[in-house]
Amino acid sequence: MYVHNNVSDAEKYLQSIQDQIQANGHSDQLMNEEKKVQHLQNEAHLKQETFRQEKAKIRWHVNGDRNQIYLLGFVVNLFKNHTNKILDV
Repeated sequence: MYVHNNVSDAEKYLQSIQDQIQANGHSDQLMNEEKKVQHLQNEAHLKQETFRQEKAKIRWHVNGDRNQIYLLGFVVNLFKNHTNKILDV
């Protein structure tokens, strides 16, 4: 997926820059590049999180909640019991 690829690509790029810093030492250019890529990585993670939340919402709307049938049965039984008590009086 596009969103997941962005996260993976940003992580790989960040790792390569950090490897360069480890091998060659700190430079202003590498530090600025690392900061820029960390920002891109954070944005990619936020987009991925949003994507997953939207996907979960869609899945919930399509499939419903697992407890929905239980809750509906509970409410119906509660209503029936209440109705029976009223009819008994």
